[in-house]
Amino acid sequence: MFLILLALLGAEQRCVYEYSVWNTIERKTSARVQVNKPISALTSEEIGPFGCTPCQHDQSTTALSNGLPVTLCRHIAKRVLHSLNQSIQDGSQIQEILGYRASVSRGAADPAGNRTLLSLHAYGTAVDINESWNGLYDRCVNWGPDCRLIKGGPHSAQDLRSLSAYDPVVSGLKKLGMSWGGELIGQQKDFMHFAFNK
Repeated sequence: MFLILLALLGAEQRCVYEYSVWNTIERKTSARVQVNKPISALTSEEIGPFGCTPCQHDQSTTALSNGLPVTLCRHIAKRVLHSLNQSIQDGSQIQEILGYRASVSRGAADPAGNRTLLSLHAYGTAVDINESWNGLYDRCVNWGPDCRLIKGGPHSAQDLRSLSAYDPVVSGLKKLGMSWGGELIGQQKDFMHFAFNK
């Protein structure tokens, strides 16, 4: 019995998670992959900002002051939660939030159309706020009526749930060092998205 206990105590911690793969040709998730391996086998791609990984043991689920649950990397969860709670206290209307979600949805696509890099959500270092009112747009070098909504709900300056540069959520998360997708340079604007970039 003593030898079994010693073996268990000496066993290396394992990384367990499941991720989806985005296919650019089919425009949908094309696969689900299970990961269960020793921590020592993590690749550099699996190590995100602040040493956060997609491993379930690195993620922490808690709730905002308004009761909404959110899962974030345990290394940053307290700081992000404090900022969001302060934003709510200052009048921000947070009705939807998504943090950790393991997926391969960034990077170049392989010949089959599958993306090749983990999303920043996979590390628990990104949050989407009020997706139903802060969509992802393409064909959008400059924000305006020609921008095409491709995910989420329409962004409206008249709706308090739609984020602007002056919203306490935006200013608070930017102070932490997160970038805001509403200020992306290029063809896309992702008004819901905030991330610590890798």
